[in-house]
Amino acid sequence: MHRSPLKIMWRLAKHLGSLSVLMPIAICAGVLGNVAASSVPVLGTLAVAKLVSGNITISYKLIALLAVLCGVSRGILRYLEQYLNHYIAFKLLATLRIKIFDALRNLDVSKLEDKKKGGLLTILTSDIETLEVFYAHTISPISIALITSSISTILIWIIAGFELAITAISGYLVLGLIVPKFINRMLIKGGDEYRKHLSEYNSWFLDNIKGIREIVMKNAGSMKVEEVNKRSTNLSTLMKKQNEKTSRANSIIQLIASSVTVIVLIIAILIMKKNNYSEGFAIIGFAIFISTMGPVIALAALPSNLAHTFASANRFLDLLDEKPSVPIVVNGLDFEFDKLEVNNLSFGYDEDLILSSVTFKLEKGKIIAIVGQSGSGKSTILKLLLRERDKKGGEILYNGQDVDKINTKSLLQNITLINQTTYLFDETIEYNLRIANLDASDLEITRACDAAAIGDFVASLENGYKTKVGMLGDKLSAGEKQRLGLARAFLRGSPVILLDEPTSNVDASNENIILNAIKKIKEEKAIIIVSHRESTAAIADKVYKLENGFLIETKNVEKINN
Repeated sequence: MHRSPLKIMWRLAKHLGSLSVLMPIAICAGVLGNVAASSVPVLGTLAVAKLVSGNITISYKLIALLAVLCGVSRGILRYLEQYLNHYIAFKLLATLRIKIFDALRNLDVSKLEDKKKGGLLTILTSDIETLEVFYAHTISPISIALITSSISTILIWIIAGFELAITAISGYLVLGLIVPKFINRMLIKGGDEYRKHLSEYNSWFLDNIKGIREIVMKNAGSMKVEEVNKRSTNLSTLMKKQNEKTSRANSIIQLIASSVTVIVLIIAILIMKKNNYSEGFAIIGFAIFISTMGPVIALAALPSNLAHTFASANRFLDLLDEKPSVPIVVNGLDFEFDKLEVNNLSFGYDEDLILSSVTFKLEKGKIIAIVGQSGSGKSTILKLLLRERDKKGGEILYNGQDVDKINTKSLLQNITLINQTTYLFDETIEYNLRIANLDASDLEITRACDAAAIGDFVASLENGYKTKVGMLGDKLSAGEKQRLGLARAFLRGSPVILLDEPTSNVDASNENIILNAIKKIKEEKAIIIVSHRESTAAIADKVYKLENGFLIETKNVEKINN
């Protein structure tokens, strides 16, 4: 979503929260620091004006003392301002990352599956770090520029008169308002395009790192190197174009700032000429103006510094604003599973139905299998049971309560899904198991592994449960990974287990081990197996075939055994 710079800055400022208390202190330190810094050349000009005009009665000694005090104060106040701004910024970066994780946690699995992992990684790292520019180098400078220019205009009016004050405020408005608007239009598109391509590059690179084994085995390294160079060159070209635009923008700012300075100087000279150079107040007014231009020039240059920041902020805000396709239920009902009834369930996109009048029942101690061709909608049934999709019609009743009225947290506590591919983190076996139950004891972990027929294998390893499984579990076979996934589900302790093609990636031996492990825990659980293999369905009490959106009971366990 494209947002205006003002809207982006407002949204980002709202995330300050309790840290907003420190921001006014940082701004005050910045304003006072700039006033102190501006006072040094103004006091020097005052000393020169004293030589020209006899109307200035302040002593040279006092002027020198004030200049020294202002110089020292400037250093202290500048340090305080920068310290507070960076303290706020880095505290907020941690908070914003937590907000991203909260936003991802609130999205349903289907939406998360659609997200490019490299893009999410870019938001969490590069984009968030870019926002530091806004919190540390934008809020204070804007406020400082507004306050400082207002104070200096009033002082110029009092000291040098109405004409010079109007000229000064006109210069401030051109530099602080009109120029930034023009520069932003010049740079914003390039910043958006660069961040988008950077995100796509990171996603592509992460995908290729995951597939490095395939690249090596297929001798595709040279092709990938060529593609890396091509993508890197494209990214570098975009950055070069943006840097060229930024350089032109900075040149425009300096040209306009110089022009404004010359105009104010001319007005000051004309005022002095009008008074026959008998008073030095006009030149003091000019000194005030030129010494306070720094914050306003910094304001004019903000779009140059913020081009990437606004692009990053847009991506960050897009993620925060994204809504789950199925809203999370928090004020509904909790339950402890006893039975499941699915009546006339239908699902589809627009007018196209994938499922029609699907009906079945499930109780503890029972296993049902749903077989069918790939793409027939088998996995969709499991997603509907987990409420990852909104049903079009019919009922999904847990203990007689509609799934739409059940708290999402309670639903996930009662149901565990095992996918055809078990994702393992590049951590120890114990770590990968314990994420299913953080409070699990060592004995519970061992029992879960024994139940999944993986305990003896883990015990045979040199480091046992402390063995690292490697990136994506590469140190384990497909069967071992799937059995660890099964152990993870057993450790979770949910009364309902949904298995989506649990044996599709394993050989016959591992399939037999996995199916026997499932059979052994049958009495304690209610189990649904989705598979295109009839051999997997052999352990089921009831078998349903899904075809053309309709679910039909085909045979029971006795018929299969016969």
